Amino acid sequence: MVCVTRQKTCARLIELGALLAKNRDAGLIVVHALRKNDSVLGDRNEAEALEWLFSAATDNGGELMVVRSDDVAGALATTAQKYGASVVVMGTTPITEPVSFSARIKSMLPDREIICVDGENSAGELRITMNC
Repeated sequence: MVCVTRQKTCARLIELGALLAKNRDAGLIVVHALRKNDSVLGDRNEAEALEWLFSAATDNGGELMVVRSDDVAGALATTAQKYGASVVVMGTTPITEPVSFSARIKSMLPDREIICVDGENSAGELRITMNC
C-alpha cells in the first residue's frame, strides 16, 4: 500500500510501491486520505494531480482510492488492515512535526513493514528508511 498526497511528487512512492508489489507478487493499492471537510477537487491543480495519481496507479497495475476521516493515520491503518497490506510506503514527515506520521502509523500497524522515502537530494537520489 502506498500513501500519497495530491502532489505529483508522489510518483517516487508509487514507483517504489509498484516495484515492491511486483517483486512480492502482491497487489498495489495507492491511498489518498483526506479529512472529512477537505475538498477533493477544490481547484484545477488538485483535479489534475488526482487524475495524474490515478493514471500513475493504474499504469503500474494498481488502484487509487480516496478515504475520508478526521483521523487520517487511523484511516490509513484501517485501510492497510482491510486490504491485508504487509508493506506501507509513504513520504517522510517534516522535521518540524512533534511526532512523525510514520511513527503513528507504525504504532497502529506494528506487524507491518513501513518504508519512508525522503525527497530527492541534489544528485537526484532518494533516501529510503525501513520501518521508520
